[in-house]
Formats: sequence, C-alpha cells, structure tokens
Amino acid sequence: MRPLTKFGLCILISSVLLGCSSKRDITLQPTTELPEWYTSPPANDGQWLKGVGSGKSVQAATQEALNDLLARLSVRVESQFSSAMSYSSHGFKETTKSQIRSEVANIRISNYDVVATHQLRFDQYVVLIRSDRKQFIRSLADEISSGFKSIGHALTEAKADNPVKRYRVTQQALLDAKALMPSIWMVSGIARGFDAEGYRKYVLSLHSEQENQRRNLVFYLSSNFDDQPLLQPIRNALTDEGFVVAKTRLVNFGDLVSIELKRESLYSEYSGIQIATVNITLDTRDRQGNVIGSQYLSLKGHATQGYALAESDALNKFAALIEQEGIEKILGIGL
Repeated sequence: MRPLTKFGLCILISSVLLGCSSKRDITLQPTTELPEWYTSPPANDGQWLKGVGSGKSVQAATQEALNDLLARLSVRVESQFSSAMSYSSHGFKETTKSQIRSEVANIRISNYDVVATHQLRFDQYVVLIRSDRKQFIRSLADEISSGFKSIGHALTEAKADNPVKRYRVTQQALLDAKALMPSIWMVSGIARGFDAEGYRKYVLSLHSEQENQRRNLVFYLSSNFDDQPLLQPIRNALTDEGFVVAKTRLVNFGDLVSIELKRESLYSEYSGIQIATVNITLDTRDRQGNVIGSQYLSLKGHATQGYALAESDALNKFAALIEQEGIEKILGIGL
C-alpha cells in the first residue's frame, strides 16, 4: 500500500472535521413544573375520596391515581383492625394488618372522575381523580349484600342434594364469602354503623359448616378385582383432601359414599411391542344407592418384555391422571 501524500492527508483530515461539524445538536425538551395538586395532594373530605398518579399515558396515570386512592383508604382501614380472621381449607389463620392493607388495595373502583391532567413531557403525565364517598360506599355495600344473598340462595338450593354436592356448594360459598371480606373491611373502616361483625360471624359459621360436612363424608372403595394399584391412588387423593376412607361398607356414622371400580384388560401385540388396554368404569353412589357420579376411562400401556409390564404401565398412568386432573374429575363428582 502506498503511503498517503501530504495532499491526501490534508483532504482526509478536512473530511473528518467537516463531518464532525455537520452533526446536529440535540436539544432536550424541558420538563414542566409539577402542579401543586400533585406535589401536595389534596386530602379526602366528607364528600370526595381523592388520588393522584403518574404514568406514560393518561390511562396509566389514572390507574396509578386509583391505586393511590385505595392505598390511602387501606391505611385508614388497617388502623381500624388489630387483626382479622382469614380462612384456609382446613382451619383458621390470623390475617395481619399488612395483609388487610394488601387485600383492600385490590378493590376495583368503577365510579370516579378525572379532575385534572398535566403533561410533564411527551411521555409523562400526572392525573388527579376523585370518587364520591357516599356512592363509593353504597356500591360496595350493594356488592356485599348481593354477594351474600347469592350465597344464601345457593346453600338453600343444595339442601336437597347429595352430601358430596352439599359439601361442594358450602366450600364454594365459603370462598365467595372470603372474596367479599376486603369490601367488608373497607366499608366498616370508612362508614359508621356498618355491621361488619355480623358478616364476620356468618363467614365463621360457613367455615364450621364446611368442616363438619367434610368430616361427615365417609368414602368406601371396592372393585371387581383386588385392584390395589387402582384403588390406592384414589384412596391417597381422598385422604389428601382430608376425607375419611373406610375399610368396610358397614359404617353407621356420617354420610357414606361408595366408589365401585370395574376393570377390563385387553391385550394385543404390534411389531414386537406388547399393548395392554385397561378399561375402567367408576360409579359413585350415596348411602341410598343413588348414582351421584360416573366415569369411564381407557388407558393403554406398552412393554417389550411381557403383558404384565404393559398392564403395569397402564395402571401407573391412572395414578398420574388422578394427580393431573384431580380426583373430582376422575370420579365425575364435584368435590
């Protein structure tokens, strides 16, 4: 390669300098000052509940303002409680103040007005919202009243059903009632004269009723073969749910539910592979012999060293299916 001449070197340096000087200067868009209602948010009053928020769009800022409104209320509600009761499937546990605050903060607000918006720059907005206090309380109170009315109706309708269905309805009623607790905490924290204690006692009674029904349900398993590989996964799933599984049908306590399993095994071979097809029929009956659930399953197992191994493979798939789908779906009943 020939070295650059002095003239060529001058041309190169000039090109570089001209290229640098041709770059455009970048001017940053100035950010406007924050409005006073954002830096010093207005307090809630007797008529309005308020909140402020920021975001990359007016919609995002509005959502943050709604979160702020609820966060303010949740702090107030939290201060009204030393603790409250929360409910698991098998017992009680204490709900701390921070948990109350977290659950209350998830309440949805449907009635609100955007009072003011301000654009700080092209991708930043701040918003002030307000919600009518009385209307907010009334909407939550209506939601609570309607929810517990539906719960009561479902429980009344289930009284004539089989014990498994009654348990399932009571279990769902407890879950629905628990979902209403944040609204109950909210209303009782900001509205005078609201009977939160009455609702709390009702939820406690639902929990007790569910536990009583669960303890009274007694299952008995039988099959047309000594099918422990099929019966044991059912037994395990039921006991994991906290149910009693009796060793004999002759029980004189509780609500007896019988599960009868029938199996048919078919064998074939294809290209040196042994195939076992296990057809399973499950019938679930109450103490009076009424069928309350039924299911038919067909499982295939494969092996290269005999039909016994192929059948064992199919039976193992039954246990895996219970774990995957849940015992209530396998039995065709609602637990």
